[in-house]
Formats: sequence, C-alpha cells, structure tokens
Amino acid sequence: MMYRLNKLKYWVQALIVIFATLYSAVLYSQTQINTDSLLNELNKADNANKYDAFEELIEAFEINNDTQYFSYTQKAIEYSQKNNNGLEEANFLVWRAYQLDTGGNTVERQRHFNQALKIAETKTDTLLLGDIYLGLGHISSQIGNMELALMYYNKALSYYQSIDDLLNTGDCINAIGLAYDLMGDYEGAKILFLK
Repeated sequence: MMYRLNKLKYWVQALIVIFATLYSAVLYSQTQINTDSLLNELNKADNANKYDAFEELIEAFEINNDTQYFSYTQKAIEYSQKNNNGLEEANFLVWRAYQLDTGGNTVERQRHFNQALKIAETKTDTLLLGDIYLGLGHISSQIGNMELALMYYNKALSYYQSIDDLLNTGDCINAIGLAYDLMGDYEGAKILFLK
C-alpha cells in the first residue's frame, strides 16, 4: 500500500512540474507576442504617445531579459533630443544609467546621471531629481566615496520627503544607514535610525 502511495505522489509531482513548465512556456510566448505588438504600437504612435510607447516597450524587454532594452532606451534618448523634450530625455537618461548598473560601468552611469541632472534642474521635477541624486549616491558609495554618497543621499531624501514619497524615502534612509555602517560610524547610523 505504501509503495502505491509513494508512486502516486511521484506521478502527481511530475504532473505538477510538467504543468508548471507548460504554463511558463505559454506566459513566455505571450510576453513575446506582447513585445511584437508593442513594437507595432511604437511604430504607429504619434508624437504625443511616442514616449509612453517607448516606456512600455522597454519595460517589456526588461521583463523578458531581452537585451534590446539597451538599444531602445538609446533610441528613446535620441528621439527626445531630436524633439527637444528635455524632461523625457532626462527620464530616459536615468533609466539608461540604472540599466548600466548591472554592468558596473560607473563612469558611463555617472555621465548619464549628470546629463539628466543638468536637464532636470531646469525642469524642477522633484521625483526625477530625487532619483538622480539617489543614483549618484549609489555610484559614490560603490567607488568608496562615502562623504559624497551621504551628500547625494541627503539631497535625494529631501526631494522625496517634500513630495511624501514614502517608498523612496525609505530607500534613502536605508542607503544613508548603510553608508554610515560602511564608514564604521555606528553612532551616525544609530542617530539616523532614531530620528
């Protein structure tokens, strides 16, 4: 009797694995179809909807782990420059900088963030400025310049707090605490925690 139960359990587990594999294959193929339809939407989009179409397509490529997201982010940056839309250009530059985070290319990432910062300061987009300073803080932390990282993190924190963005505020506080920890300044981290 026990042998039959174990054999039945084995077959049920095998069926579950087969079903899960088939289900993920269906989801993957639907995502690919979605990417194709998003490419069509991008090609058909007028100027007013082009930026949204770029964003949806780039997000789909990122979800698929398709490296085309790099080239389409660059195309979005170039399209923004051609159409003199600084705010969209800055957003795509930040996006590109975060994409480069996986490659560890800090010089290129910093260049993108600084370009975006130059644009964003003239547009006064608070969330974008917070994102840029947070990214610059991460770069400074990665290269070991904790004082500069703390300066950037605190700037980002002030922007996020001014618009009551709790998620990014939490990210900043966490990054500041980690920077203090990496500096060995446990009192600074503790004071920040108790605020």
